[in-house]
Amino acid sequence: MKREKRRLEGVWRELHDRASRSAYRAFMESYEHATIEAKRVYYASLIESASSRPAKLFKIIRSLMTVPSNPKSDDQAPSAETFQSYFADKISLLRRDLPATTDTMRELETPWPLAGPTLDQFIPLDAEALNRLIAAARPTTCSLDPCPSWLVKSCLEGLRDPLLKIINSSLEQGVFPEGLKEAVVSPLLKKPDLDRLVPSSYRPVSNLSFLGKVIERAVAVQLQQFLDDTAGLDPFQSGFRAGHGTETVLVSITDHLRCQLDRGGSVLLVLLDLTAAFDTVDHNLLTHRLTVAGVRGTALNWLASFLHNRGQRVERGGLVSERSPLHCGVPQGAILSPLLFNIYMQPLAQLVRDFGLECYQYADDTQLVLKMEGQPESVPDSFHQCLEAIIGWLRSSRLRVNPAKTEILWLGRPGSGDIQLPTLDGEVLHPSSLVKSLGVLLDPSLTMEAQVSAITKTDFFHLRQARRLAPYLSRDNLATVIQATVI
Repeated sequence: MKREKRRLEGVWRELHDRASRSAYRAFMESYEHATIEAKRVYYASLIESASSRPAKLFKIIRSLMTVPSNPKSDDQAPSAETFQSYFADKISLLRRDLPATTDTMRELETPWPLAGPTLDQFIPLDAEALNRLIAAARPTTCSLDPCPSWLVKSCLEGLRDPLLKIINSSLEQGVFPEGLKEAVVSPLLKKPDLDRLVPSSYRPVSNLSFLGKVIERAVAVQLQQFLDDTAGLDPFQSGFRAGHGTETVLVSITDHLRCQLDRGGSVLLVLLDLTAAFDTVDHNLLTHRLTVAGVRGTALNWLASFLHNRGQRVERGGLVSERSPLHCGVPQGAILSPLLFNIYMQPLAQLVRDFGLECYQYADDTQLVLKMEGQPESVPDSFHQCLEAIIGWLRSSRLRVNPAKTEILWLGRPGSGDIQLPTLDGEVLHPSSLVKSLGVLLDPSLTMEAQVSAITKTDFFHLRQARRLAPYLSRDNLATVIQATVI
């Protein structure tokens, strides 16, 4: 149709008569109708293909609504070696400032508990279990993979036996394959308006081997089941657990805050901010805490093998940096990392509760709740002692709190600006008038006005965006778009 459109346009421009002009205009109307219909069919097929997969549906809708911008040239951006040095030095400097303390050594020397259930080995997979793992795996491919992951998924029938042999040998011997411990890191700009020439404007995005992730998932399923059966994780740790999420944390926190305010009391909400917590996890401490949780034998050997002797390279502009060893931290982008981090943080919640406070966690996001009767002028001594104990535990765990980003909200007491609050790692804490808890804005009276305003602003933006798609969508597809982005 484009060729015919150009031909009729050429005839009209050459003859400039009424007949050629009418023919050109008539064809243009049919061309526009055909274009709209083609867009309608295309958009409908995209939306319907992901109607039962919310994450994919939201990604498709966002791509349809977003106007592509001209990307800025990265010709002068830092090289792969520069990024590698920056990422490695950042963790090394942070690690150097977090030396092992006497409490660290004391914990490592504590004997393992002899009683209680244990996980001594991981059960080998059968063909059906492998099929489930491969089907659940996202088709992401690392540049270190010998073949694309989609090819592995589509040719599973012929690859099943060798894959089972590799995976089960790893599980039975308690060794994670050395060749799968490497990560390829791609620097991702944090915000579009940041300086592209400065390495600190980027965050590292790690990509791991597809086969390594499949083996990880086999272990994660069994480790999570063991922890569920033995209540090995804190009940208020909601990060990356089935049946838990940000909603469970927020519902628990706001419900407890509301009940305390209804009783005429006041509440102190503390949102701790940890610096690069996933990257500074101590491997020896994590291994010890795994044994305390009941992981022993070849299962413990496998997890220790998974953690140690890892490395990464930065890939940038088709060039790859030299390998940099990773001496601490849980691997970014790994299936097991969130679960291992939850185990690492397990003792903190009980420590907080020993001082009479409540503790809610979502991965490295830790929130403390101190309930008080009436409207006191200052916080009790137990709160001071709790903060000191938290700082001590974090140091012994080789983690660092960021006082500048730690927030405090005093609920149920007007005029909280004159409240005397303690220090956190040498810095005085001051109450805020508004804090963001896992994406939700909370104010001292729990009116939720700021949160409602923020959501309303976002929803109106999405409605304006959806309006642009309205001519090309059926009523049902338009309703799907609005339900996914607005409701």
